[in-house]
Amino acid sequence: MKKNVLFVFILSVLGVGFSGQTVTRNGGGHDGPLIPVNGGPPAWTPAANLLYNMQIIAKLKYEDGSFSLNPDDMVGAFSGNECRGVYSPDPGLFGMVFLTVGANQPSGETITFKAYLSEADRVADLDETLIFLDQQQVGTIANAFVFSCPPAISDTLLLQNITVIASETRCYEAGKAIVTAGSGTFFNVASGATVNLGAGNKISFLSGTHFYHGSSVHAVIYQGGGFCTSLQAKLDSTFSDTLVKPVVRSGDPGFFNIFPNPSSGKITLELPDQEKALFTEVSVYNNLGVKVLQMKAPVFKKTSFDLSFLKAGIYMVRIHAGDRIGMGKVIMQ
Repeated sequence: MKKNVLFVFILSVLGVGFSGQTVTRNGGGHDGPLIPVNGGPPAWTPAANLLYNMQIIAKLKYEDGSFSLNPDDMVGAFSGNECRGVYSPDPGLFGMVFLTVGANQPSGETITFKAYLSEADRVADLDETLIFLDQQQVGTIANAFVFSCPPAISDTLLLQNITVIASETRCYEAGKAIVTAGSGTFFNVASGATVNLGAGNKISFLSGTHFYHGSSVHAVIYQGGGFCTSLQAKLDSTFSDTLVKPVVRSGDPGFFNIFPNPSSGKITLELPDQEKALFTEVSVYNNLGVKVLQMKAPVFKKTSFDLSFLKAGIYMVRIHAGDRIGMGKVIMQ
């Protein structure tokens, strides 16, 4: 299944409460759960007339650690989107899966796997992969290869009464939405902690959410599942054009300052080091996460902007200059 990153929201370490902000997927809502409900088994049909084959003797392990004895479950082998073999657990042989995988070249293809879980009526992408080799046998009846089903991803994940402590890294994902704090609860990310959030449609930061000075938070609108398990590889590759490092806090004299703050109209953006870029991109968001202003300006040590048209309230200002991104809070009076 192809994974698509739709939007990435990078939060600097603000050292203040951060509430009422929402990151949403472009193009509207996301109907249905991330893991598809199929209404019956998938129509996996192996490609015909393949010249070479290998054998896999395996068992299908559920997320609770038990092994499938259900003949209505299925394991499918794939090269890209092409099915190369299908087999169901044999309850008469302790759930063994005798899977023949075909190919048109004797070696080298990467084979991936999916499982259909009949009781849950869902298809799961399995983490296991194998490199095809003609006439190879993987696993035995005494020592079967194990296909492990990943846990289902809930549509909505509530993160409440949670504190992520210094030096700790956590990742959370949901099929549709992640909501932090709200209803008198809290979600705290301490200095030195890292949190990654991935959801298919929306990530909302409600009252009681605090990202403290020195913390690092990434919120990603991401479809396809497996966000947390493949995070590092994605940060190194798929996200490389989107995530810009380092992420720095507002007020860092090595990056930018915003003043006066609070302001009744004009604000000044100061780049003490005059970043090595032709333009500075400035985006302003209201407390609902809606972008109310976006502009590009030539890079100068000091640049002034008139925000007097904005209503009184708290706004987030995102600065992108060169290879650096940061966010700051501005209070309009």
